[in-house]
Amino acid sequence: MKSRPKAPADADIPIGFDPDALEPLRKAYEAGVKSALIQAICICFMFEEVAPQWIVTAFLRAAGKWQFGEVKELGEALGLSWPKGASLYALRKRRRSRLDVYLAIEKAKKNGRAINEEFFIEIGQRFGISKTLVKEYYKSARDKGYKYLVD
Repeated sequence: MKSRPKAPADADIPIGFDPDALEPLRKAYEAGVKSALIQAICICFMFEEVAPQWIVTAFLRAAGKWQFGEVKELGEALGLSWPKGASLYALRKRRRSRLDVYLAIEKAKKNGRAINEEFFIEIGQRFGISKTLVKEYYKSARDKGYKYLVD
């Protein structure tokens, strides 16, 4: 299994590729979430894996729309736009925090730590966020398939 650089917050957690990680992204893409394509491409690049056919086909279709002038920007064809009025700083912070929270909780679980309200408070204090946000970030990370990135 190939591995990518370890996350800075918990560098001793191994991270590896699982081909099943792409399945939720394929389903999301087919359901109309265009940004799932670029996420899938990034996963393949990070782990130096050959992209499955659905990724190749979807990328070539998107690139073709840009190449033949159906869209003005390649990012538009790939679904790479931020919500109007969004703060990029807040989006970056949320995404980074979500990964950090997820990795910290998975590390604790691996080490046999009980995952309870007190633990969520402790994690929140470590990252400067509320217990509620810790739970939200952890659930969001699980739902987004982060489990496939952790051995």
